[in-house]
Amino acid sequence: MTPGTGIVDESTPVIQQDIEAIISYLPVFERPGYSFGDVIAEKGIIPWVDYSAEVLDLYQDLYHHHFIIDFDWPSWQNVAIDYYQNPDLIKTADLQTLRRLFTIHIRKDRFCEGHLLNVLESGHITAMLERLAKIYESMVNGT
Repeated sequence: MTPGTGIVDESTPVIQQDIEAIISYLPVFERPGYSFGDVIAEKGIIPWVDYSAEVLDLYQDLYHHHFIIDFDWPSWQNVAIDYYQNPDLIKTADLQTLRRLFTIHIRKDRFCEGHLLNVLESGHITAMLERLAKIYESMVNGT
């Protein structure tokens, strides 16, 4: 783990309980009309996103459960764009790819306010959670 960040090395294992914690957000994010947050734009202030409590909790849980990893994410952004633009790619993503995608979206939001809201509202993060749930099922069933 990188001291003080909660960011772990890519070799840090993710166990079933870690995955359970992250996929627990899936039913919430799949609710029709669920609001992930709002863009707050006030005169004279740079707009910012007020995320829902569940999104803030997911944000923390991704760090706590070893989904935010230390790798050269800026150089991997073109791969992430492919996954975003071609949602079918998510359906075959492995755990390591999902960890990289979560890392990119969380880290990028620090530099580009609203990025996370955009990928949440587009359904991209929900698709990632759905794929993670499938991986979890395979782990539990031994398939």
